Amino acid sequence: MFLLLVACTGTGPSPFGDTDTGDSADTDTDSGGASWCDDAQDTSPPGGPDCFSGAPACGSTIEATTEGGVASLATDDYGHNFCITDMASQGYTGAERVYLVELDGGVYAEATVSTCAHMGLSAMRWTEEGTCPEAGTTVSSCEGDEGEGTLSVTFGGFPDANRWALVVDTAGAEPAAFRLTLECG
Repeated sequence: MFLLLVACTGTGPSPFGDTDTGDSADTDTDSGGASWCDDAQDTSPPGGPDCFSGAPACGSTIEATTEGGVASLATDDYGHNFCITDMASQGYTGAERVYLVELDGGVYAEATVSTCAHMGLSAMRWTEEGTCPEAGTTVSSCEGDEGEGTLSVTFGGFPDANRWALVVDTAGAEPAAFRLTLECG
């Protein structure tokens, strides 16, 4: 029973080391957020296919903003897929950025997001090529985290169809900047 509880609460060891979701280490105490939060970011619409804003490689970091992204997922969609529960009742009604991650069979990855606002991060197993998850769809596996500071999810491990949509969404409707890092192991 203890092992099941540890697995469900996420308090067990991670294959990627410390996954503390505390405050970002890159903070600027004068502005109350990370020093890069006010930097100008590209607000272009997703380059595709469909809603995808890119396909980060293992070991890469992307600085971006939810502004200019698609707005197809909201609180109910994340809860329906057991990604995040929106415990703070933030809404997730604004635009989100979605990134395509295709892992080799059996490989795991960890996505970490440093936030500039209250945000949600979801890794949705998505096997439909050329399309994105949208309101009302169901995914076979989803991992998520929400809050402020640093968020992280570990996902993957499927021997076949190890394809994922990473969704970074701002709680509420206001866009915000974020820094997404992808590590694979």
